[in-house]
Order: sequence, then C-alpha cells, then structure tokens
Amino acid sequence: MKELSIIIVNYNVKHFLRACLASVLKAVHNINAEIIVVDNDSIDDSVEMVKAEFPQVKVIVNNENVGFSKANNQGILASSGEYVLILNPDTLVSENTFVNCLAEIKSENNIGAIGVKMYDGSGAFLPESKRGNPTLWSSFCKFSGLWQFFPKSKLFNSYYQGHLDNENDHNVPVLTGAFMFMRRSVLDIIGLLDERFFMYGEDIDLSFRIIDAGYKNRYLSNSSIVHFKGESTKKGSFTYTKHFYNAMRLFNEKHSSGGFLFNSLINILILILGVFSFLKALVIKLLPPIYDFLIVIAIYVLAAKFWGHFYFGNIAYYNYLSFYFLITGFASIYILGFFLMGKYPKNENIVKTISAWIVTTLAIVLTYSFLPESMRFSRALIIIAAVGIIPFSLLGILLYQRIITGKWRGLKEAQTKIIVIGSNNSIQQFKHAFESNPQLDIVSAIELSDQKMNSKEQLIIDIKKAISILNANEIFFCTKDISNNEIFNVMNHFGAQIKYRIGNLEEGSIESSSKNTTGNWKATSLTLNLSQSEIRKQKRIFDIVSGIIFLILFPILFIFSPNRKTLAVNIFPVIFGFKTWIGYASETVNPNLPKLKTSIFSNFISSDNEFYTTVNTDEIDSNYATNYTVLTDFNILVNKLFSV
Repeated sequence: MKELSIIIVNYNVKHFLRACLASVLKAVHNINAEIIVVDNDSIDDSVEMVKAEFPQVKVIVNNENVGFSKANNQGILASSGEYVLILNPDTLVSENTFVNCLAEIKSENNIGAIGVKMYDGSGAFLPESKRGNPTLWSSFCKFSGLWQFFPKSKLFNSYYQGHLDNENDHNVPVLTGAFMFMRRSVLDIIGLLDERFFMYGEDIDLSFRIIDAGYKNRYLSNSSIVHFKGESTKKGSFTYTKHFYNAMRLFNEKHSSGGFLFNSLINILILILGVFSFLKALVIKLLPPIYDFLIVIAIYVLAAKFWGHFYFGNIAYYNYLSFYFLITGFASIYILGFFLMGKYPKNENIVKTISAWIVTTLAIVLTYSFLPESMRFSRALIIIAAVGIIPFSLLGILLYQRIITGKWRGLKEAQTKIIVIGSNNSIQQFKHAFESNPQLDIVSAIELSDQKMNSKEQLIIDIKKAISILNANEIFFCTKDISNNEIFNVMNHFGAQIKYRIGNLEEGSIESSSKNTTGNWKATSLTLNLSQSEIRKQKRIFDIVSGIIFLILFPILFIFSPNRKTLAVNIFPVIFGFKTWIGYASETVNPNLPKLKTSIFSNFISSDNEFYTTVNTDEIDSNYATNYTVLTDFNILVNKLFSV
C-alpha cells in the first residue's frame, strides 16, 4: 500500500502535463507514492509523451472525454494510497508541497482535505485557493465582478473568503479541485466524486460532503503551487458557460433544503446568472473592436467639422448621407486591418496596433483613389482623421487593460526583455532556440552555481539589478537547474511586477506567464505561430481580402506586375480557399510543420538570384511557421508581384 496516490486528469495539455509530472516527481522523492494519469481522449500525443518520458507513471486511457469527475474516480479506484491527491495537469508543485500536506493532515484526525496557496503564472495569488459557500448572493458578486471592488469584504467577497488572510491557515467551506489532498478513509465514508458533474462544481460538492461527514477542509498557507489555469476549457466560451451553469443547477438540486417551487426559482436565477456571465464575457471580447469602430467614426465626424469650418467656412459642409456611409466603410476597414495584423483579441500590443494603423490607412487612401468622383470628399480629411485615430486607439488599449486587470498596466513593450536563469548549458540552449525571434531580447543570463543556489539573497539581488538597470520584464526559469521552491521564492518576492516563464528546453516545454493563455514564445521545437487557429484564420482572411483587392486593381497590376499571368489564374482559387498566396519553400515539407494549402508563391526571397540548392529551405520554412504574421505574407507577396 502506498502512502500517497496522485491522480492527474489530462485533456490536450501535453506541455503543461510534462512540466507538472516533472515537478511532482521531485516532490515525491522521499515519499512512498504513485502517480496516475487519466487521459480523456487527448489528440495532442499526451499519452505517448507520458509513456516515453515518464515510464514510472501509470496511464489510464479513455476513448472519449468522460468528464473530470468520472476520470478522477477511475484514477482513485485504480490507486492504493492512504492519502489521495487530485491535481490539475496545468500546475507545478514545489518540492515540499506534499511533505507539508502530509504533516498537516496527520496532525489532526478531523482534517478531511487540504488545499494550498495557488499562484498564476504571473505570480498573482489565485483567490480560488480558498472559497466559501456558493450562495446566490456570493455567486452574483463573483460573476458581476463586484468582489474585485471589495476584495477584503466578507459581505461582497464571501465567495473567495476575502476576509481571511492569505498568509494564515484557515478552515474553509470549499477547496478547489485543482489541488485537493484527501484522506482515503474519508472518501470511503462519503463516496467518490459525483459523476453527474461533468466539469466544474464537483469540488464544491465534495467539499460540502466532507464537512457534512464531520471533517474539516483546511487551507494551508505554507505550501504553494503554480496553477496556469484555464487551458483545457476557455472561460467565456459557450462550452464553459453550459458546464458551469449545469454544475450550479445540479449542486442546488442536490444540496438545497427548499421545496420544488423554491428550487425552481433558484434554477431560474442560476440560468439568468449563467446567461449574464456568458454575455459579460462576450461583451469583454467585443469591447476592443467596438471601441475602435466608434472612435474611428467619431474622429472622422470631428475631423469633418474641423476641416469644413477651417477650409470651407462651413462646419456642416460634409453633413450628407454618402459621407457617413463612406466613413462607416472606412471604420470597417480599420477594424478588419486591426484584426488581420493581430491587434485583437488581446488588445495589448503597441507595435501591432501601430503597424495595423499604417497598413490600414494606406489601404484606405488606395481605396479612396478608386472611388467615383461623386463619392470623394478630401484626402486631407483622411490624413487628419488618421492622425487622430492612433492616439485614441492606443488609449483604448490602456482602458481595456484597466477593465480586464483592474490596473493601469501601460502599453505592452515592443520587445520582451528576458532574464534567463539556469545552468550555462541551459542558457546556451535558450539563446540558440530563440536567437531568430526579433521580439525577444535576452538582456541578462544568471548562471546558477552551487554558491548562488545556496544563497537566495544573491539570486534576488541579481534579478533586481537586471530589472532596474536593463529594464527586464520577463524571467525564464529552467526547471532542471533550479528547484520549484526557489522559483516560488522569486515569484513571491517580485509578485506581478514581472512576468514568469517556467520550462525545460530539452523537453520542448515553456509555460505561459498568463493563467488564460498557453506558452507562446516562438521556437521551432516549441510553439509555431502557424499552428495556432487564430493565426491561420488571419492568414485565410488576408488571402481573401488581398485577392479581392487584386481583382479590383487587376488592370493596373496587369501593366506593372511581371507575374500578371500567375495572378490572373489564381485570384479566384485563393479567394475561394483552394490555394494560398504564400507557402513553404521546400519541395518536401517537414511533416512537423503545420500543413498549408497549395501555394502560389514560396516564402523564400532571394536577394542575389541564388538557387534553392544553395540555401537551407527547411530552416526558412521553420522560421516562416514559427514567426509568421500577416505582415510576413504581405511583404513576401509584394516582393513576388513585382520581381521577375
């Protein structure tokens, strides 16, 4: 019989699972433990990775996604530990996490379950580390965001137990299913997870049943984990809302002592909350393009009044229907341009915003020149409006980040300035993997020696210097060279003033600095831009829009473009999705790269008429897939159209 059984349910988060297992193996070094991964029909080769890299881990493979509760029960039933931990795959545990939990749960016989202090990838404390009863009022405060205005209030933040100090141990009503450390003997009494909860709510139900059986749920403050959170199911999606609403409804029916009419009323209110939550998430996603659209319209109207008064002596000079129709079209072009250039959905990058503004303004000027004389108003007005649009668009980024994060974060810097912390070998691997990425600048590399590993203070001092002198804004920890305890110590010290990445280059994993996004640093062995559905969608839209523009401008292109015949034959196949303008250079494409439709032009641009045989086309293709943006295709396509 084992002392501890660790159950991890996985669904398409291979890189997170790899990092999680590596941290778990360190934490069970001196514990008689077993690790069981239950895979819910992942399609990202998670199972193959676990079997190849972690042979000591037992794997249970499901042929369908049976849900979080049922999968955890499968793992628990296959385990033998005196204590059972259900653990999310998008977590990292410190070396002393399990030791501390074992010591605590053994200290009192009436402790049924333990939860720990959780941080997200940016070093911010996750309030769901300790939770209260999900009453209608507390749930409303949570869904509406009201709790954020009163984070320490028992009245407005009872959902997250905001009145309880994060740095002290507490008995709490509810623990999170991301980390629940339990006595098997308690599970034998109350039963396993309720499999009617497909996803969400099962941890609340389990917490309630533990208390009803006379045991305590303990929040333990001296143990920490990192929970990247939100990788398997994106919050705000219809799937998330549906599962969350169903969980709340089921929980109410199971634990409410009211009658039929009362429960029906509560279910109606829960449904309203669910719809409200979904609409809130939808509005938040649509805020940036709606804001930009209205700003463009407003700027054009104000510019028209200014130019009409200044140049024509009539403030209402442009007050006619076709003008408003035209500026609405221009506003739509701006939104489309912002989308294609990657300003949305994050709405945080100043470089992407300015690049999109330049390209879109040029597109509008070009479009304007082909309008009938009767529809034109003034190129000067277009330029005046363009000058006014950019500062307000950047202001929109600040306002949006204030709404989302509750803080004035400022505009995202053009370049990520990184401190790499690890051995000399790891530092060199990192530099090699990312040296071709123009958005990353390795400003400092802190090589870990035995002396530094024994001196927490020295490591903190070195990081402080890099932040203050070199303006570093992200840290990369190589997990094979530094303990998770040391990583958490750094995160606790610097908090959210800097972002963090955690991973092992040899394993091909780098985890996100955000709790809602996957790792997105661009290296060939890690994440490829072209493998992301959002980027591929932008590439497709670029093909359609550019194809339509070429169709309109074809008489001019026929005169000036040496590739006029190629263009004429392929405009419609590209528009209708049978082909793409730009593709790979290699005749035999690396199978590890994302598949593309048949291309008209390759991504290779020769500056001196060199033959393909003299260049490494595999490397060119790899860089293309890794660092792809719509601007990449735009630059290549312009070059191809006007070169022999």
